[in-house]
Amino acid sequence: MSSVEEEITPRQLVMLLLIFEVGSAILLVPTGLIKTAGQDAWLAVLLAFLPAAVSAAIYVTLDRLYSGLSLIQYAPRILGRFLGRLIGLLYLWFFLHLGALVTRNFGDFITMNLLPRTPMAVLNGVILFAAVVAVRGGLGPMARTNDLLSPLTLLLTGLLLAAGFLQSDLGRLLPFLEKGGTSLLRATWAVYSFPLAESVIFVQILPAVQSRASKLWPYLFALFSASLLGATLVAMVTAFLGTPLAANFHYATFEVAKDIEIGQFFQRMEALLMMVWDVAGFFKIALCLYSTSTGVAQWLGLKDYRPLVAPLGLIMGGLSLQVYESFLEEVDFAARVWPLYSLPFEAIIPLVLLTLAFFRRGGKRGKKMGRPRGLLAGILLAFLLVSLTGCWDRLEIDKLALVSGLAVDREGENIVLTAQVVVPSLSKAGEGPSGNRPAVWLVQGRGRNLGEALTDLFCLSPRLPYGQHIEFVVFGESLAREGLGPLLDGFVRRQEFRSTMRVLVAPDPARAIIVAASGLEKIPGLGIRTQLQVAEGRGQTLTMDLRELMADLAAGDKDPVLPWIQTATRKESHDGLSGEDGARPVGYRLSGLALFRADRMVGHLGQEEGETLLALAKPTGLLLLTLPCPKAEQGWLTLNIRINESRIKPVAKGDQLELSLDLDMILREQSCADDFTTEEGREELKKHLATTLEKRILALLEALEEKKADPLGLGEALHRHRPRVWANYRQNWRERLAELRPAIKIAVKMVHAGLTPRGPLHPPE
Repeated sequence: MSSVEEEITPRQLVMLLLIFEVGSAILLVPTGLIKTAGQDAWLAVLLAFLPAAVSAAIYVTLDRLYSGLSLIQYAPRILGRFLGRLIGLLYLWFFLHLGALVTRNFGDFITMNLLPRTPMAVLNGVILFAAVVAVRGGLGPMARTNDLLSPLTLLLTGLLLAAGFLQSDLGRLLPFLEKGGTSLLRATWAVYSFPLAESVIFVQILPAVQSRASKLWPYLFALFSASLLGATLVAMVTAFLGTPLAANFHYATFEVAKDIEIGQFFQRMEALLMMVWDVAGFFKIALCLYSTSTGVAQWLGLKDYRPLVAPLGLIMGGLSLQVYESFLEEVDFAARVWPLYSLPFEAIIPLVLLTLAFFRRGGKRGKKMGRPRGLLAGILLAFLLVSLTGCWDRLEIDKLALVSGLAVDREGENIVLTAQVVVPSLSKAGEGPSGNRPAVWLVQGRGRNLGEALTDLFCLSPRLPYGQHIEFVVFGESLAREGLGPLLDGFVRRQEFRSTMRVLVAPDPARAIIVAASGLEKIPGLGIRTQLQVAEGRGQTLTMDLRELMADLAAGDKDPVLPWIQTATRKESHDGLSGEDGARPVGYRLSGLALFRADRMVGHLGQEEGETLLALAKPTGLLLLTLPCPKAEQGWLTLNIRINESRIKPVAKGDQLELSLDLDMILREQSCADDFTTEEGREELKKHLATTLEKRILALLEALEEKKADPLGLGEALHRHRPRVWANYRQNWRERLAELRPAIKIAVKMVHAGLTPRGPLHPPE
């Protein structure tokens, strides 16, 4: 097995090892680890490098002792012919089984998230066909092709990580070691068994590495790079989704990629993740097939492994379809069985072989054979076939009903789902509606739950409703007070909905919102999205998408708030278009926030209370504040407040929490004669602002205590910084909120007073 076309360099070994470790791990590792070790999962990935390095040293030492031979060849020399060939046969099964598992991972992910109606046999067959073409070309051409593709793969992975961290909350990585050392060690063992120690298949590849220097350092460098990349990925997923929510998704990394949204142009990064997954998964399957094929040829004493590649690929594909009955069985096998099942192959048997090898020093160099065939020209073409497997799932745009918004109401025992569907012929750029015909069509579905309502809606629509472009979902107040948990579960489980759609609450019925005219926008859904963004930029409301709402609910130590939206009306009783009260809905108004305790709405915060809460809760809160002049008997000041830092931290003494604010102030309007150009005047204004803000904050806290809700995240701060104290409060936290009223500290800095130095009533000097 040492022809030139089977030779690779140490650098190519590093790249092959790195892409092999990324493989299926980029999607499968974070969820299981976070479920086991919580916010310390990233540390488990780094710690797993240590036992993986020991295993790597064992593999490389065996390769050095028996230079030119693979494990299938030197096992009989160490253990004797019968036992050595039996061990070799077990390893051949392990290589074949591992390749089948990775192929099944590939098929499950594609069918669950992208092509649900495409048979898995087609998906697995296509990627295995590409792998067969690659392996038949030889290890050298496959390594050179990897040299072309792996840098792009790593670049896309880095782009995904950078974009994810930009939207992450690093505070979610706290508290440190909350679950203790036992959970961390269990997670470390899990990462060691999958994916780091799966590199045991490289015992079939190490003889092909042509190097006079030690092969250990390239091997260790690749493992360390994979560990560092994996730890960064797990930390990003944890900080982005939060521990409870990340542990509930099968493919947490994919959920992050779907939810990343930077501005209005950099979003939907799942396409980049799919490219990484396809390339890395392909090479991992190909390397498993290569190790199996060369191992079988060596075990049977054949000179060439190529005739075995296609039959073994067929066997691997068939096994991938039969190895699990369902995806849930796959998850259970990976969590409970694989760490024990793989341990003998990854650690115990190589250690025994090395121990016995020291007593049986030897090994013969294999003979070189063959000539190079050059770079594998067809591998890229074969790999591209993976993207041509969606014929079962093709959906032409003219066959779809694009849904831009949803309203969900409760009527008796039924859920009423109202969909706002875009009418393509009336929403094109440069074309307006014909007469009074709207650019959207409204359709309703009813049922006992979300599934039945969707089914009923599908029956009424002449086209298949397509929900990937939904801008918002608005829930009726009665439904929100009943509890949104069951409905949110239905939204999250279905692939036709994206978790980036905005969530709002409205007075009953919620469908009145999408019936109302949208003003400047022909499509009301776009109008609501823009209105939310503008209002959020002015500190008047917030944008809460489905993923953020689920993260707050899953964490349990911070109650969510949602934008409260209601229709705006205009009296037009003379035209016959108004309702009974003579008011016709002409738009919608964002007015305050819907306050929740867990998944149930418990109250409504007015505009002033809502703006105060948002200013405190957001990292850089904004607040437009109008207050009486500090000295004059009449007159008003309008101030722009930017909160640079809002921190909630436990005080050292007792269990009291401290709320500290560092804010900038800009004077925007003044209708009194107070002089703020002097130092005395500025200090008076700062003191006046701090006093006013403190009163507003205390009033807000009293309202929250009355509703026993914690949208400010006081419990979250206690959990992160003092987990032991939090453990005593967790069960009845909301009932004990009044015991932990924060001590308020406000530091004010006056930036400027606008373009005029003095108030309008000051006479010239």
